[in-house]
Amino acid sequence: MNILIRVVIFQALWFLFAYWGQLPHHWLVPLIAIIAVLLDWKLSKSTLPLKSLMIFILILIISGLLVDGILFGSQLLNKPNHHGPLSPLNMWGFWIIFAPYYDFAFEKFYQKLWLAVLFAGIGGPLAYRGGAALAGFTIEPMGFALISILWMIFFPLSLKLYFEKIQT
Repeated sequence: MNILIRVVIFQALWFLFAYWGQLPHHWLVPLIAIIAVLLDWKLSKSTLPLKSLMIFILILIISGLLVDGILFGSQLLNKPNHHGPLSPLNMWGFWIIFAPYYDFAFEKFYQKLWLAVLFAGIGGPLAYRGGAALAGFTIEPMGFALISILWMIFFPLSLKLYFEKIQT
């Protein structure tokens, strides 16, 4: 499947999931995300075994729960009427639809991990800022620094995991 089409589809889903933060039925988001990733896997004729993809998605969800749990737990990321450290289900969708990018867009970052750190340090906070605006979240000023740090740790580690353990 064309890389541009894949990027457009997953970015459209990202916007949908972010906006869904203000809508009911958050439980639909992870389901839609899984279906979208499985369809992408099938249509793109990925060489990654389905079992490996599902394990990686589970790892991304756990990573997301950890990263977002730290942010919500520190109260640097807030959502009205949201209590506890677990992120709302619409945010789980972000982590799930992140998986296909490793297959078609992130190899260059793996080859130059310093670039992955730089990308994560800037792109992570920008993505959270955009998502917060659409979903009705607030991010405290120090939250952006924490997001940057967490993503500068998460992204290179996830690249190493994917390209050295999952994809092999």
